[in-house]
Amino acid sequence: MIEVGDILVSEDAVTARFACDLGACLGACCRVGDAGAPLGPGEREAVEEALAVVLAWLPAENRELFAREGFVDRRQPEKPQLVCFPDGRCVFSIAFAAASGRTGVPLGCALEAAFRRGLTRFRKPLFCHLFPLKLGHFYDRRVLNVERRPECEPGFDGGIGMLESSREVLVRLFGDAWYEQCLEAARRERERLKPSR
Repeated sequence: MIEVGDILVSEDAVTARFACDLGACLGACCRVGDAGAPLGPGEREAVEEALAVVLAWLPAENRELFAREGFVDRRQPEKPQLVCFPDGRCVFSIAFAAASGRTGVPLGCALEAAFRRGLTRFRKPLFCHLFPLKLGHFYDRRVLNVERRPECEPGFDGGIGMLESSREVLVRLFGDAWYEQCLEAARRERERLKPSR
């Protein structure tokens, strides 16, 4: 584990290599779970601002769910999180074209799709953008760790370093200076962890 500012970064986050393989996981981060993505400060308002664009992209069943329940789960008002279908799919999940030779249709995020096309200013909740990294707490310290789900394992077979592949969201969350400091500390830690010959 390394310490960067007031954030602890787990050894797994430092050493893991990852490249999201949507064709293998079929969008597990948008469809697997027993609760929706938590919304951080200001994110509810940001989603509301994007709704005019995003609602038109949602399939009929998603719009029906939205009409019944909105996009914030009412069961825990003190901990706002996105509404999900009973099978775990997020209210903002949209189907992409099925990959050739694959079963199932990969899911993606309508919020992110609108952002990537320059139609909105909000990409998606930080919780979603960060995944499979996860920000938790250890006593009074924040800890950046990796959440490994079976659906995501194919993504851990290659790719670049987890921290490197997560540059955009880590800068969004902590800023450029923190990110550069984190990368330097991670490089030193990787060298230290290399087996001696």
